[in-house]
Amino acid sequence: MVDYKKILLLRADGVSQRGIADVLGCSRNTVAAVVAAADSKNMVWEEVADLDSSEVRHLLLPEPAGREPGRVAPDFQHVQSELTRPGVTLLLLWTEYASKVRAADGIPYQYSFFNEQYRRWVAAAHATMTIPRVAGDTTEVDWAGDPMEYVDPVTGEIRDGWLFVAVLSYSAYGYVQACPDMTLDSWPAMIDEQTLNRLKMMRLSGMADCYDQLASTPSTTPLTGPELVKLGVDWEWERRRNSKLSRLRRRAHLAQPHADIADIQPVPGRDLLNVSAVIREISASRLSERGATRADDRISDTSMEDRKREGYF
Repeated sequence: MVDYKKILLLRADGVSQRGIADVLGCSRNTVAAVVAAADSKNMVWEEVADLDSSEVRHLLLPEPAGREPGRVAPDFQHVQSELTRPGVTLLLLWTEYASKVRAADGIPYQYSFFNEQYRRWVAAAHATMTIPRVAGDTTEVDWAGDPMEYVDPVTGEIRDGWLFVAVLSYSAYGYVQACPDMTLDSWPAMIDEQTLNRLKMMRLSGMADCYDQLASTPSTTPLTGPELVKLGVDWEWERRRNSKLSRLRRRAHLAQPHADIADIQPVPGRDLLNVSAVIREISASRLSERGATRADDRISDTSMEDRKREGYF
């Protein structure tokens, strides 16, 4: 049983609630309850330093009040054990308790008083357990509760769905997804969606598109690990390159931003080979992609004037 007096002593020494829970081997909820009770009573360490631990416990969290005259007290040990079963709530247990008491011509507790007495019983009995956790070490997974129903948006048929829950044990960060069944066939779909979400969160939408296409399109020729990595990198490279080109075109405020060098038609009567050579030179220079220095601008202007004089344009 937790010594409430030691909690007040450690608190007076400046130890945090988490540190108190670690030192005494109890839950942080118990420490928080004792601290809250002490604050509500304006109780400090000097006032309880000469008292016994049992007296301090009684002052902070007294035992549950005796049963009301003519009312039947519930069995909170049974309530605690039943709450570990899936789908069981305090409201359900109170309903069963009240029905049973009324059937025996007794008077049950009201629901609010039932909850209050149960919380007091939990605090007095210390019905909690501390399990040490390590960040990033374990993930707890399970199917949550009973199946729920949803309407298929395509067929309008009512279907059953099961909730898959995965929680990181240390941070309590959770992931929830509805699945059509609880078989192993549902696992790949969940893993694929989680991977896609992570790629998008890292702003790797090109690799996400590649991953999505590979997952949805069966391949007749399986790829090796390095080939898959190279394919994903190529998709991401092309996406970023195209995004950069689009951004540069918007900044240039071109009259025809969607024009393409390959669409340029030579003027009739001009030398098609010379025009094609100029187009290839401009295309290979990649000036639209990396920009040009002032020296490049002067050279380009001079070259353009020379070509005009030679009759290229």
